[in-house]
Amino acid sequence: MDDQSNYIKHFVDKAAELESAAKASKSDLPEPEPEVAEEIRIQRDERMAQLPKILPGDEFPAKWEIPPVEYLVDGLIQKTDLTLLSAPSKTGKTWIWNNVAVACAAGIPIFNRETKKSKVLLIDLEVSKNRICERLIDISLARGLDGVPSNLHLWSLARVTYDLDLIIEALKAELMDQEPYDLICVDPVYVIDTKDNAF
Repeated sequence: MDDQSNYIKHFVDKAAELESAAKASKSDLPEPEPEVAEEIRIQRDERMAQLPKILPGDEFPAKWEIPPVEYLVDGLIQKTDLTLLSAPSKTGKTWIWNNVAVACAAGIPIFNRETKKSKVLLIDLEVSKNRICERLIDISLARGLDGVPSNLHLWSLARVTYDLDLIIEALKAELMDQEPYDLICVDPVYVIDTKDNAF
């Protein structure tokens, strides 16, 4: 058996071992009291009620009833969609998102594609506030703008918080009295939910 086969077999065996252990530990658990079991059932049903139904093919909408795709960057980034840029460290991901943010906020082309002028929020979790401001100014000037577009907003949270729940709650509160953002760029995502914020 070659090294690759041994490697795969190791993980298959480990998965089977963990599954057996989980079943054994579950069987050892006592049955919950009826009141507790009912509360668990209610909570489960409430969570399930928040999910969309499974849609069979004969209930699909007609094609002409489906709204057309709204692109922020033509053919590349759709409004309301989640777009993840993944690449090895130090390959320019942050610079790409910064350029996308400026281009969309200004409504100028990027990657030889048209953009829709948009309200943009850049949530930066890595670079200091002064450095990210300087970078966005440089990008804007290099793209022929007079300065950073007014509808590009920066939320600099580096070394402040990486708690996703807190960020979402604060953002909801902020948006109560203003129009929502068309594009939210979060960079980098790998630090989200990190509990140890000390540097």
